[in-house]
Amino acid sequence: MGDKSSDKPSSNNKMCVSNEPLHTKKQDKNSHTTWCGSVIILVNSMLGTSMFNLPLVFHQSGGVVVATAVEIIMTVPLIFLSLAFVHCARKHNCRSYQEVVCKYCGKQINALSAIMFVLLMFGLNVVLFIFIRDQWEKFLQMLQVNSVSIEFWYMDRKFITIISSIVIVLPLCFSKRIDFLKYASYVGILAAVYCVVLITVKYFTGVDGSKVGPLRHWPDRVTDIFYVVPSFSVGYQCTVTVVPVYSCTKDRDMNNNFTKAVFATFIIIFSFYTMLAIFAYLTFGSCVQSDIILAYKATPDVMAAVLSVALKVYMLFPVPLFLGRMTLEEICQKLKNMKSVGTEADSGTIEMTAENSNTCNNEPAAITSTDDKLEVRRRVMITLCWFISTLLTSLFVPDIDKVISFLGVLAVWFSFIFPGICILRYMLMYDNGYNRIDNLDSNTNDYQSLDGQTLIPSNENVLKSKCKRYAKLALPIVCIFFGMFLSVMSLVQSVMKVATINPFDAICQENINGNATIS
Repeated sequence: MGDKSSDKPSSNNKMCVSNEPLHTKKQDKNSHTTWCGSVIILVNSMLGTSMFNLPLVFHQSGGVVVATAVEIIMTVPLIFLSLAFVHCARKHNCRSYQEVVCKYCGKQINALSAIMFVLLMFGLNVVLFIFIRDQWEKFLQMLQVNSVSIEFWYMDRKFITIISSIVIVLPLCFSKRIDFLKYASYVGILAAVYCVVLITVKYFTGVDGSKVGPLRHWPDRVTDIFYVVPSFSVGYQCTVTVVPVYSCTKDRDMNNNFTKAVFATFIIIFSFYTMLAIFAYLTFGSCVQSDIILAYKATPDVMAAVLSVALKVYMLFPVPLFLGRMTLEEICQKLKNMKSVGTEADSGTIEMTAENSNTCNNEPAAITSTDDKLEVRRRVMITLCWFISTLLTSLFVPDIDKVISFLGVLAVWFSFIFPGICILRYMLMYDNGYNRIDNLDSNTNDYQSLDGQTLIPSNENVLKSKCKRYAKLALPIVCIFFGMFLSVMSLVQSVMKVATINPFDAICQENINGNATIS
């Protein structure tokens, strides 16, 4: 593992990666996004529907203190996992999440990851459409409260959802490069900022006419704390986006620009999520809803928030679609390459063209007019099929909270388990310095030449190097087992959530039916 040949992609993975480093000057010239622009894209991709579901899971998990503690415990390792995952991608010019998994985990795990990844992205897009539908339903109810007739056929929530999505969302979904979405991301982030500010102001000014329930200060059962894990796993889903964003970032390795981008992203997201969840939960207590905006009384500022939330979701929708489409395109390209393996067996390589690159760093000389047309046709067909199927599915799914719970189980795999496996494999494959030390005879005091370097071995140095190496290997291993534990507990809690009724929810429902307010 310590020789130079290990740095080259194996024959099993030659269709997964390109041999040109990600940090070449030529590719930097084709990269157009500054590190600040990368922050905007990452923040917009993470500020999803789980943001407005957090007050409910704060209540379900046992209150503000417990939920915030879990959030911190999950956020800190995710920051370093994201940075380490980018380093793994940079080593072999991987331009997507699946390429990294393919390179470091092999074909079998990559196939499992691809299936789970497509399901996760598809589910996220379904949730986003459900969210849009709920926002329009709330907006129409607010219009009816203000004596506006909604009996017309064109005032139906499903009709408005379909038409508005086709007009606003669909044109954004055909982009070949993810950095194009930075312009839509500005709009989405401004909409999210307005909602956070409104919820904070409403906490201090009061919510007359809205239902308020008792607060929880501690979970009834220890396992209740895991109710918050799925929403945080979906909300802090950075690893799936960070690789394609990194590949399109200008001067990404200069002055640790991309490292600054990742840290800034998590700080912004943590601030947004924590402020919204705490102030919304303290406002409504047990009467929080899966979409917190729907809990407020119909006033002009709340109606504006409903529309801004819908706008935020419109701007977010293309991101999961883009990532899911990249995976499907890679699967199509691999199937195509498998058919051509026999004809290219003599050369032992398969040329990397723009058709299977899927990023902003394509080599124009490798693009033929035929390949370009085929790529565009495939991209359009996948986008249309994805858009139509997610839209139709969302029209028949009633509850967003339960969908997010099960999606969170998949999200844990992509946040902790798969990145942990890739980082562990990277350390085992390319940690050459430690391999040289380990090969030295710890009982001799003589000089020993290894790999062209003269080293002076000693028992103390060998012990330190081994301890340091084992400590580094322990980090991804802990993340893998931590992710597996969270995944199992989240799945159990998600099933329990579907099968049982929380007693606080029942209390709140009784008071809503009886038109009473709990203080």
